[in-house]
Amino acid sequence: MTCAACGGAPAENVTAKPAEATPVTAAQPVAPAAAPPVAKVKVEPLPMISDAELEALPGAEGMPRDIQRYVAQRGDCEHWTGEEPYDAARKAEIEANVAESCTGLDARLESLRKRHAGDPATRAFLGGFDTIGM
Repeated sequence: MTCAACGGAPAENVTAKPAEATPVTAAQPVAPAAAPPVAKVKVEPLPMISDAELEALPGAEGMPRDIQRYVAQRGDCEHWTGEEPYDAARKAEIEANVAESCTGLDARLESLRKRHAGDPATRAFLGGFDTIGM
């Protein structure tokens, strides 16, 4: 076998040359880039939903008012958790609204399950909701 890099000499007759050492320079620390400022977002409280709106709430028709209100708030929570944070201001808006609409929903669900434990239809309806971790 011949070595093309060695001008055609047989590979058995070629000795490897050690690579030349490249001097290492001292590394300079890099300062982390400052995070861009996050816009403050004022979240308006959830508007009160009228009884007529609650009655028309898809999936919660005929349920007690406290459960209908829970379903409405949970819908707001699920809406905000599915939004796209395409810039810092939008991300801040989403985070503020998630905190406003989602915080306490798990405890509220547990409370509703206890309060309506004696009603099989309501108990079954609430059994269809998973906790969300807030």
